[in-house]
Amino acid sequence: MKSLLKAWKKRKLTTIGKILIIKSLILPKFTFLATSCIVPNKYIKEIESCCFKYIWEGKNDKVKRNTLIGEYQKGGLKMVDFDSYFTSLKASWVSKFNSTTMPNWKIIPTKYFNNLGKNYLVFNMNLDNVKSLKEFENIPDFYLQVISSWVKTGGGFTKFKDNFSNIRKQIIWGNRYVKHCNKSLFFQNWVASGLIYINDILDREGKLSEVFILEKLSNKSNWIAEFTILKSSIPKEWQQVLIKENSLKSKISINKDNLRWGNKQIQAQDIFNKILYNSLVDQKYTQPIGINILDKKFKAR
Repeated sequence: MKSLLKAWKKRKLTTIGKILIIKSLILPKFTFLATSCIVPNKYIKEIESCCFKYIWEGKNDKVKRNTLIGEYQKGGLKMVDFDSYFTSLKASWVSKFNSTTMPNWKIIPTKYFNNLGKNYLVFNMNLDNVKSLKEFENIPDFYLQVISSWVKTGGGFTKFKDNFSNIRKQIIWGNRYVKHCNKSLFFQNWVASGLIYINDILDREGKLSEVFILEKLSNKSNWIAEFTILKSSIPKEWQQVLIKENSLKSKISINKDNLRWGNKQIQAQDIFNKILYNSLVDQKYTQPIGINILDKKFKAR
């Protein structure tokens, strides 16, 4: 990378030309490595630093980096954000895991992910970060980075909406809203018994019932303590909504085949690296200062 940049430095290209060199010659050198290996943050920063030194010829940045990564129509120059790019490459593994075929390479990750629920339940959990669930301690670093990258792109995330339908469709385990001692919950025996969603722990009358849950659990050891923890962890706002008449009388059907991403359900084959990358860049993008100044002037008039 450094040799290439040094060679191309001799040609006095425009800023757009330099960015094109980075995207066409530099980026492909790291794509495979970033897809299949763990890339420490210090190397991402070093790659980024070298590229921006090339763009600005060793001088201080003239434009904010978070502005330069934006689209042309937004005032950016579509420069690569390496951190977002590497994160999106890891997150795109989710579509490979969720494919219908079962090649040999999927045996090992499937073993680890199935410990957190069958059918890759972990990728539908409404996690805030991988540190919120202690069960992740037993997962190899690469697969942990895949989960972390998926969460960063918005995978599994669902906003809390004050209606019974949304609440009953919430996955209990690994949920940022359902916590005990600031940690998300995960009861292996409950998951194995098919108690995944809030809807699964409500009886036919729509109520949270100890008797109903006891009948469902295949392993009943320690279930009273677990039920007590779960009941205290479900937000009071949710419980108040669930006891209302429209919730008690309603039946909820949940589509368990699709993945949750960006507060909507999508199929695994619709997950592309470009979509994930753009979602991360949009979160980081900073509007040019000049546009803010012009907006204020025109609004004042």
